[in-house]
Amino acid sequence: MKAVFMQRVKALALTAAIAAVAFAVSACGSADGIADRAFGDTYTPEFPAEYSITYSVQYPQGNNMEISKTQDLQGNIRYVSGDIDTLFIASGKGQWQRYKPDSNGAYISSDSKSYSEDQISNITKDFDTYAKTSTQQNMPGTKQEGSVTVLGRTAALFSNGVGTSKTGVTYTLTVDDETGLCIGWIESKTVDGKAQLPDAEVFHATKFFTSNISSLISGSIHAITR
Repeated sequence: MKAVFMQRVKALALTAAIAAVAFAVSACGSADGIADRAFGDTYTPEFPAEYSITYSVQYPQGNNMEISKTQDLQGNIRYVSGDIDTLFIASGKGQWQRYKPDSNGAYISSDSKSYSEDQISNITKDFDTYAKTSTQQNMPGTKQEGSVTVLGRTAALFSNGVGTSKTGVTYTLTVDDETGLCIGWIESKTVDGKAQLPDAEVFHATKFFTSNISSLISGSIHAITR
């Protein structure tokens, strides 16, 4: 049962990435970008020192949600998912203090405890799962189709199909060339020649920056009460 469950998890993850990718490529990119990596290179997901990435997620039920994570060069992190808005301010020695916005939008201390990197990763695990869906490139049967440009970034395009054109499913995955992180995941499913809704959530990046990230304790996020 565990093996079947893990296979299902991997299949769902790949599904989401592919649906997002196709949408992202059609909505914000073109297929004439030339990636720096050699064709067939392995892409290992790795978060850079600073980044700001937002994913638009569509669930099988039809509802949508945005999820984002930003980290500045000082190691401060902001995570937004649905009604969750959390700011982690680095306090040194691998520890962070947690802040949440009050009714006026000012970030205030939410508790007195310190958070470790592992604890933050657990809180932001949904975002991290989407970003690292790029590992599905290693799924048996996945092929690299070429290079694309999405959100101004060069990326590798992968696909994996099961079944036939009339009854089957095709997953499409877009992987950022610089970081190896997932830009999008899409599932295209047909039964008896009719398009079907995806079995799991699909997603695509609407924002993907890896440089010139403003400090999270200045500018729009400056009213922090200690």
